[in-house]
Amino acid sequence: LRVVLVAALATAPAVGGMRVVGLGPGRTGTDSLRRALEILGFGPCYHMSEVFFELPSGLPSRISTAGHLELWRDTALRAGGGAGPPRNEGGVDLVEMLQGWDSGVDFPLAAFPEEMLEAFPEAKFVLTVRHGEAWYKSISNTICNHGVAQLQSYFSPLLPFKPFNRMKMLPEAMDAIVRHRFSPSHQTWHSFCEDKAGAIAAYDAWNARVKSLIPPEKLLVFEVGKHG
Repeated sequence: LRVVLVAALATAPAVGGMRVVGLGPGRTGTDSLRRALEILGFGPCYHMSEVFFELPSGLPSRISTAGHLELWRDTALRAGGGAGPPRNEGGVDLVEMLQGWDSGVDFPLAAFPEEMLEAFPEAKFVLTVRHGEAWYKSISNTICNHGVAQLQSYFSPLLPFKPFNRMKMLPEAMDAIVRHRFSPSHQTWHSFCEDKAGAIAAYDAWNARVKSLIPPEKLLVFEVGKHG
């Protein structure tokens, strides 16, 4: 993976906002991509774990991600014509929101290719892909595991500190992202997870959409398990 990235990202901008953006959804090697980018000097890398935990990412101090799930939800609602909270009527400034991050992967960030391309036009983009059946099996065992979701929803109101105080916003944010960005035929993340054929179709359509949206000279498509 690192060898492929070195060649593909040689012309990524040296400074100035996000330099590399991953557009593959979760369970397509996004955490491996995050680690590789940070090893290659494209860190700190924004990832779902940062939204919850504010991990150090090799920095002497953390970058605050407080309120980010609400902001991603608002961005998804606006993309679908929904009404976001009044405090963000002017829209979310992604350049300001992501200040300090050199790269980013995984949802929620990866669900907004148009917005990321507009905010960071000089960045390079990486689409991590795998076979749809394998991807669905992976999400079914992890991020679609409703037993884990039930535990999160139970403990979130009881534990007012990271990551639990942020998890209570996760279902609302993911519902908005699925409905307005990733799979418009599904109203909720739960319904998406329960529909194997629909989820795989949405995943394949997502990959095709990203490939058509991002200029080929800016996009690396990395097939997990094939390239390394």
